[in-house]
Order: sequence, then C-alpha cells, then structure tokens
Amino acid sequence: MTIFSRHDYGPAPAGRTSGALFEIHVLGDFRVTRRGVAVRLPESTWRCVALLATGGQPVRRHRAAAVLWPDKDESRASANLRSCLWRVRQAAPGLIDCEGDPVGLGPRVNVDLADLHALAARLEVGAPVDLASLDPTLCCADLLPDFYDDFVDEQREIVRQQRIRALELVGRRLLDCGDHWGALQSALLAVSQAPLRESAHQLVLEIHLSEGNVSEALRHYETLRRNLSRELGIRPSERMRRTMAAVVRGPSD
Repeated sequence: MTIFSRHDYGPAPAGRTSGALFEIHVLGDFRVTRRGVAVRLPESTWRCVALLATGGQPVRRHRAAAVLWPDKDESRASANLRSCLWRVRQAAPGLIDCEGDPVGLGPRVNVDLADLHALAARLEVGAPVDLASLDPTLCCADLLPDFYDDFVDEQREIVRQQRIRALELVGRRLLDCGDHWGALQSALLAVSQAPLRESAHQLVLEIHLSEGNVSEALRHYETLRRNLSRELGIRPSERMRRTMAAVVRGPSD
C-alpha cells in the first residue's frame, strides 16, 4: 500500500549506502537480500547479523560473543562467533567485514533501520524528504518481532516511538501542503500503531476539521473519549477538548 504520493519534498533520506549490494531488513521479519534476491543465510547466523545491523557500528569480537552467547564461557562464545562468521562468509561474501577486530557490516550493505533513523532525523529538523519514494513499512513494522534477545528488546520501544512520530510528521507535512487524503492515511496509520496516542488522534481531528468534515471529527473524538475512559480512566487532553469545544461551542469534555 502506498500512502505517500504526489509530493516531492526533495532527495531521499541520507543514510542509504550508494551502490549497495546487500539489504538487511530488521523492521518486520528478518531477511537479507542481494540485489533484491533473497539470501539463504543459515538460521544460526541470523542473530549475529541482526546484532550488527541494529547496532549501526562495528562491534569488538569479545563483546559480540558475550552478547550473543551470554550463557557460554568466553572461550566457547568466541568459538561460536568464529563459526558463525565463517558460515556468513560462505553464504554471503561481503555481508560482514570480519577480517579483523572489531567486526561490522560490509561497505556495500544497507539496513532499513538506518533508513528509518535518517528519515526521522530529517523530518524532525524540517529537511526535505521525498515522500513519494517512502516505503510505508519503514514506519509500520516492529523491530524484529520474533527475536527475544536483550539487544533487540533494548531498542524495540525506541524504534516504535520513532516510527510513529515519523508517521505523524509525514501526516502534518501532507496536511500543510493540502494533501488531506495522504495526511489522513498517515495519521490513521499512526493511530493503528498506537491506539491511545493522543498526538496521533489530534492530527486526525485537525485533518477532518481542515476539510470541513465536522461530523467525522466528532465521531472520531467520541470514540477516543470512550476508549480513554474505558482503558485508562482519563479524559482526552485539554488541547483536544479545546479543539472540539471550539467546533461544537459546548462543554470542553
């Protein structure tokens, strides 16, 4: 599904490796492709590749071994790492640079998480972004949902907040340039990722009201109000109540 269309805000996000040979996908299901074709990496190597892909920088061998095999002694963990790196080298030469210490991804490897970080950074500072070329999965997929390692758990919520924030910022850019449909899709995607996140709902209300769809704004607000009361025992934020009070000219709650 393409949600970003018709508007060109400038170049694609920085961070993508020019002339990349490999793509590592850690948003959603883990996979590696070589020029668009799936690479059959041994499953026993996935955690090692994921560690390097999510960390964004090379890792000293002893540190990588300790993170990946915390229940093994140093000698056994180091041997496991050497074996793992050998298997990666056989299946995908160039994916990991393991000639020395530290080890890291090869120079022609792109990671979708790095794309998300770059996109989010550009959106935060108002830099140009080519919305027409964005892949929605950047902002809609959890970080390695089937991985249960501590190094993934430590980042998962940060990545979740970052991608929802990116959806909101994209939606606001589209609203500012008059693309109500694109803005609404982006805002509703943010709501679907975080159903009680008031900043996302606030954006939905502003989009409806900007189009003059007062009844849609009221319906959305009432649904949120009931959900917040039932799930958390709270009312919508004061800002949201003021927004709707100005519309209905009635009580703010």
